[in-house]
Amino acid sequence: MRVGVKFMISKTLTSVSGAALAAICFSPAIQAQDEGTFFDRNDVEPVSEASDPRYDPKPIPLGSFELRPEAVFSGGLNSNVLATELNEVDDTYVGFTPAVSLDSNWLRHALNAYIEVDHREFSDLSDESRTNSKIKLRGRLDLGEQTAVTLSFVGTDQTEDRTALSNVPTSIEPNEYTSASGRIALDHEAGRMLFSVGLGLTSYDYDDTELEDDLFQDQDFRDRDELTASARLAYAMNRATALYVSAEHTEADYTPAGFFNAFNRDHSGTVLLAGTDFELGDRVRGDIGLGYQYYTYDDPTFEDISDIAFAGHVDWMLSPRTTLSAAAERAVIDPGVALTNAAIETGASVRLEQGLTSKLYLSGEAGFSQYAFETIDRDDDRLDLRVGANWRINPNIWLEGGYEVIDQTSDVQSFTDNRMMLKMRIFP
Repeated sequence: MRVGVKFMISKTLTSVSGAALAAICFSPAIQAQDEGTFFDRNDVEPVSEASDPRYDPKPIPLGSFELRPEAVFSGGLNSNVLATELNEVDDTYVGFTPAVSLDSNWLRHALNAYIEVDHREFSDLSDESRTNSKIKLRGRLDLGEQTAVTLSFVGTDQTEDRTALSNVPTSIEPNEYTSASGRIALDHEAGRMLFSVGLGLTSYDYDDTELEDDLFQDQDFRDRDELTASARLAYAMNRATALYVSAEHTEADYTPAGFFNAFNRDHSGTVLLAGTDFELGDRVRGDIGLGYQYYTYDDPTFEDISDIAFAGHVDWMLSPRTTLSAAAERAVIDPGVALTNAAIETGASVRLEQGLTSKLYLSGEAGFSQYAFETIDRDDDRLDLRVGANWRINPNIWLEGGYEVIDQTSDVQSFTDNRMMLKMRIFP
């Protein structure tokens, strides 16, 4: 999980870069006037997200709200469930994920809620089975056509994937944790200027990891509270291009050092970016920022980190049924490893989606990430390749299938994991 100054929310690089940057610059709180504003953009929707009334799920009206229930039945095969270099163990699994969202349909203001429970059951490796849950709440108060205040809360109970940098290869079961975060944000648009500020608090609580012979590895060293303040100022050169500067500062307060936690991990982190968001006609949309990041640590054992930072994404509609997305970023993260405080992650990804018909589309994605760890002799290189297909049978049933290979070269944990997956999504 990422620490400090890093736009939060997707484990994939595309979703992290795209969602985080767009969330600040193109907040839904800003209501477009009839003639449009300088910050209106023509969305370049991936084929998989394009709306089609013939196959889109129909919401259930509840007064001034719309209810969208969903149930996902899944099955798959992992060739290397424990993500080890030797003695690979494969297993099959089945999964069930019910979810429901509730959204207001008001002309002004907004209220949204989302609840999800995700269970996966392995056939032989029962200790790898898990149940995750997530709840999201969001409310927006429009103070005018160009000004809004947004409050949000996210609570999770999660299990880390065995391919995570924090994985303990000798553990009986994967790492588990709970998190809770709240955020308040103000967005204001005035002619060619757009100003956004936000303040958020996130708390993480990790369970101890069980080992063989009734032993355990304490994970309290990862418990922390993060207070993050952010600001972004954008100026529209014209209706297709805007320049911006942004700053984000995080204060991380960790569990005090103890018998299992030898270091004081408290730190401060700041990321400064300057960049542009733009569109080229109605086919290309992008947001690219380049800047500087600086982290200071209370424990003198850890050296301060001073490094370049960048984050960006570009979406390109090659044709009405073909979209290409690319993303890249460089940031400081907490890898969740007891002997080090941080790692510098540099990553890039590209995704291509092709609609064969209005009901069937194919996708392919390639991502590469490099992790340079601080204080310890460890460098990881990870390659992630995916191909998939989605068949929208009707508004009530969608089928998805995919294949993924994750290959990591590491001084500590090298592995290759091949994964096959099949899902059936049902919309009542």
